[in-house]
Amino acid sequence: MALLDRTARRAASSRNPPDDPDSLPERILRLGLAIALVGVLIQTTAELTNYFVFDMDVWNLDVDADNNGFAWASSVGQYGAAFACVLLAVVGWWSARRLVVLSLILAFFSLDDIARYHENLGSAVREDVGAQSGYGRLIWPIVFFPLLATAFVLLWRLSERVYERAARFIRLGLVMLVLAVFAEAGSTVFHVGSDAEGTFPDVLEVSVEESLELAAWVLIAAAITATLCSVLYERGRAAS
Repeated sequence: MALLDRTARRAASSRNPPDDPDSLPERILRLGLAIALVGVLIQTTAELTNYFVFDMDVWNLDVDADNNGFAWASSVGQYGAAFACVLLAVVGWWSARRLVVLSLILAFFSLDDIARYHENLGSAVREDVGAQSGYGRLIWPIVFFPLLATAFVLLWRLSERVYERAARFIRLGLVMLVLAVFAEAGSTVFHVGSDAEGTFPDVLEVSVEESLELAAWVLIAAAITATLCSVLYERGRAAS
């Protein structure tokens, strides 16, 4: 009887596809969605509280500040996605070359979230051309476009290889990242010619931009991790 029970459990497990509600990949996706929603709620609440209650004087509540907890949170999401890509390359799934390139780009984005290379480069280019300070928000996406476009294409190609729900997470994350870039570039309108830092339009734009970015990277990292679990499960089942 015990042998029959074990055989039945193994048979049920072998029929457990990645998009089954009880599968590990699906649980990872649900957890990623929950973390993204909670992260957005915490970030937005912190930024608005800092504006309405503390007049933007609390550095640890400023979601656009360097080197605080909010900068760390987005950086972790990017690094998690990069690490999952490396593991997929190690197990020989899809294209190792593309996965390694994608992981390196995502790891750089993770570092950039803390070091702010994109903002420093945008400011340097802006100063060279003699543009006003507000134009830095528009210049850095132009300078970084080749790297941003490469990451977008590789992630989209990756989404064509994963199972359906993971693909939707990656594509939704990519759309959110594009919107985040447009939100920051669009804020040039009220930053040029005036000191808009800490004003309500600036706070609102930062809340939207940073929330989109955080949620996007959490969803993408969850999707790639779920794909890794699915691949390992299938490899283990084939080997057994």
